[in-house]
Amino acid sequence: MKLSLPPLFRKFAIPAIAGIFVLICLLIFFLRFSTLSDLKTSISEAEREVLTMRRNIKSSENLESQLETIEALTDRLQERTIEPEDTAVNTAYFYQFETDQVQIESVEQRNTPVPKSYSPWKMKNFGTTLFTIRATGSFQQLLYFIFQIRGGEKIVRLINFSIIPADGEGEKIRRITLTLEALTSPPQKKQ
Repeated sequence: MKLSLPPLFRKFAIPAIAGIFVLICLLIFFLRFSTLSDLKTSISEAEREVLTMRRNIKSSENLESQLETIEALTDRLQERTIEPEDTAVNTAYFYQFETDQVQIESVEQRNTPVPKSYSPWKMKNFGTTLFTIRATGSFQQLLYFIFQIRGGEKIVRLINFSIIPADGEGEKIRRITLTLEALTSPPQKKQ
């Protein structure tokens, strides 16, 4: 049995074989080209991952010492907070700023939730308690009184204050009403 090629193929055998060869070369080239772009993408992703790993390793070198520092700072913060349940201690804390020139009339502690208009500190580990303090004294002495409270041992934030003339006390005596927000201890977890 003898195989015979079609007459048209016999006439153009060399160009047909060359065409098939070129077609096979183009197919290989396109397959190789797509594989090459996939490899380049994979290499880029791998390089980014390695860079991220190197940054993480560099950041974690002093992790233990950084954690110790954070714990020490948190302990220091804990010392500067108030306990909302200890109203007598909290009131006494503010009365320690009273002098002969500045007389505290009242200290009110409000353990109610803070209204939205006060924009409380956004903290997860600590809370806040509001205090209203009324006192009398000269304008300069009252400003110094505010300065002393803000720089005191406990962490407080002055929300607002008003200074008005005190009734019947003379022209130089003023009455101040302060609203303060004090940092409170973290809530205890219920067991």
